[in-house]
Amino acid sequence: MPSASDIFIPGTGPLYRVDARVKLVLLVVFSVAVFFVEAWAGLGLLLLFLLVVALLGRLPLGRLASMAVPVLTLLLFIVACNSLVNCENGTGLAAFSGVSAGFAEGMAPLPLFGQMAFSPEGCMRGLFYLSRIVLVVWASFVLVFSTRATQLTDALTSLLSPLRFMRFPVKDAAMVCSLVLRFIPLAGESYESIRRAQVSRAATYDAGGLWSKVRAYATLFVPLIVTLFRQADRLADAMDARCYGKGERTQLNPVSLGASDVVVLVCGCTSLIALAWMF
Repeated sequence: MPSASDIFIPGTGPLYRVDARVKLVLLVVFSVAVFFVEAWAGLGLLLLFLLVVALLGRLPLGRLASMAVPVLTLLLFIVACNSLVNCENGTGLAAFSGVSAGFAEGMAPLPLFGQMAFSPEGCMRGLFYLSRIVLVVWASFVLVFSTRATQLTDALTSLLSPLRFMRFPVKDAAMVCSLVLRFIPLAGESYESIRRAQVSRAATYDAGGLWSKVRAYATLFVPLIVTLFRQADRLADAMDARCYGKGERTQLNPVSLGASDVVVLVCGCTSLIALAWMF
């Protein structure tokens, strides 16, 4: 089973030299920009932006893509819900959408059974929602692949430090947020490990009808949830053994923002805001 130490990929690319605080701020701005964009061209440019960042860090694109498979499996439900409409009035979840349907805009629904019909327009809108979430997940992968856990914690502590005057537990909140970011790709790797183990035992996930596939995937998600709880329990024991919370945690090597970090922050935020505004 992969450990948290397997998530960080050591490297020397330009991405690794950027301050962790800058990368965190850019991740937040990127995530907000993704949900403001309502056109496919905007999503394509955001994907291009993310690919450029990943290439600058020399990150493995194959691993980045494969770890989004569990998210895609869960999000296909969103696509299905947006694809089904009522034959009589043509309404469904897609009717409440404000995003672009691309080439399927205005296409007539295709009757399926009873009152239900398949809407190409709704399907494209569902894929748009799916693409938004996948882009955010990929962006979080890029962050954790190129940033150590200690750097993430120190960065969050620095960014949340203005809340100390309200007696907000800044360091505890920073630790929790950094652990959440680390567990996202860890869950993906755990999913792949369990799936390979089940396939080696002759399990099949593509045979049969819809309900057969649902039951088959239950053999994946049940052990996945158990595994994640066990990992969380081991992490809690490790933190307790190291007396976490018994004293003030200090930073060994304080890092200050350099001129290059400021340039990256300004240029990155400006580009993302412009994309969100234009599309």
